[in-house]
Amino acid sequence: MMASSMLAASTLAGGVVGVACAWFGFVVWLQWRRQAHPPGKKGMLEVAKVICNPRRVARISLALAQQLALLQHWRLWLQWTLFYRQPHSVHIQKELLPDGCLSTVDHYFVPGCRTTASVLFLYGSGWDAGDKAMYALLGKYFAQQQHFDVLIPSYNTYPHGCIRVMLKSVLEILLWHHQSLNQPMHVVAHSAGAHIIHTLILHIELELLHRQQLPSCCSNDPMRPQYLHPYSTDQLLCAGLQLRSVTGLSGPYDIDDHFEHERSRGVEWASVMWRVMGGHQHFPRFSPVKLARHITTLTHTVAAVGDVDHSKGSGSDNTNHRQPLPPQQQQQVLLWFLPHIRWTLVHGDKDYVVPLTSTQRLARALLPLAGPQKVALHVVDSDHIEIMLALHDGSSVHCMQRVREIVSRAHAAPHT
Repeated sequence: MMASSMLAASTLAGGVVGVACAWFGFVVWLQWRRQAHPPGKKGMLEVAKVICNPRRVARISLALAQQLALLQHWRLWLQWTLFYRQPHSVHIQKELLPDGCLSTVDHYFVPGCRTTASVLFLYGSGWDAGDKAMYALLGKYFAQQQHFDVLIPSYNTYPHGCIRVMLKSVLEILLWHHQSLNQPMHVVAHSAGAHIIHTLILHIELELLHRQQLPSCCSNDPMRPQYLHPYSTDQLLCAGLQLRSVTGLSGPYDIDDHFEHERSRGVEWASVMWRVMGGHQHFPRFSPVKLARHITTLTHTVAAVGDVDHSKGSGSDNTNHRQPLPPQQQQQVLLWFLPHIRWTLVHGDKDYVVPLTSTQRLARALLPLAGPQKVALHVVDSDHIEIMLALHDGSSVHCMQRVREIVSRAHAAPHT
């Protein structure tokens, strides 16, 4: 009897050890496949030291286990799959964008319903995944219940494009909207999508500042977005001035800070973020928090040395005649649309993917540019995914009512 018990115990222990070893090997293989190691580690032994680290394997295992919680939303997945294949009550039109734009757009609208504004939704999925079909019920909600023209595009995710390609894709969508629908636009974006739209808007504002011919002390700005140079000033203005509100849901707005957060979870190299941004040296120029602070610094610098040199570029060699503006006029002259957009930042207090501090920092950074009346920060009882699922038609997540009220309030805010 005792011998059989010992045999059963040893068999069970052997099974547990076998499962643990198999899981350890799976996590190591997963890291190897995603090249989840620092770029400087090229030798097999150096890479093995990183991906076989027991602490890293344990942290990645926890991150994978957290993803299993998504299985509870399988009914919603089934609903949006069926609705996208056979939509009812809402029409889904596949829009063709101009040649050269690699993005495609699903246009949701209720036939016969007159709309006066559009909603653009940008999904996240870590810059390397996502499918616009997954958000069909979100498109249905905004089109049927909120009476908007709803645009849900796909954009070029990694490895098909880096962050500059993604930003240009969204800019092309904004320009297409101005030419095709030409009505006020509200943007709702989640996670990486929230990062992209905030980065793009701040980049456009920064580029327009430079095109106002800032003083020589602001030349050679390393934060200036080079990818916007081919676009005319009129195009950038058309893209930005149509925006009425931007609602960011759980976005990573400080890339340096987010990299450290990913390091604490053991996924900093498994994530494609550092590759998408082009390496650590480019983190600041693609961080909305740092961009907002940089624009604030620029406006203060211009105020200190005087107004824009209007003679520059007009054939005059005299570049030093700048007259200081009254303080109440400086922001109105320098900033084209940041003070006129309603910024609504929403974050879940149970979000383990993106820290709450990311949204809090962006809210503080936007205050000097937009003012306290145009920046709203909301913390809701939600995790990283539920905050977005709350906007899906048929959703039953517990934060649904709260998130929908916040977004509706942002869209209803008057544009001044």
